[in-house]
Amino acid sequence: MNTNNTLNYRLYVQRQEEFVRDDYRAEFRQYNKIKTAENMFRYSDASILDIALSLGFSSQSAFSSSFRKITQMTPKAYRDEFYSYNMVK
Repeated sequence: MNTNNTLNYRLYVQRQEEFVRDDYRAEFRQYNKIKTAENMFRYSDASILDIALSLGFSSQSAFSSSFRKITQMTPKAYRDEFYSYNMVK
């Protein structure tokens, strides 16, 4: 009986670790997508929708929510602040 409890506990811990790793991977991928979007806003004139779709977001709304969560700015505000300073003349 004790061995069974130990095995169940180990399986429980293993599953919890898998959930944490999966959550971390998802957050890391999301963060990288937003950092890529930041560069696209700085150095291209692609629309917000085009950038969102090119990065795999299902909609501009989903992209904007994720972007704001990470940068504390809307995509438009970010572009307005940073694009003009980095334009190639």
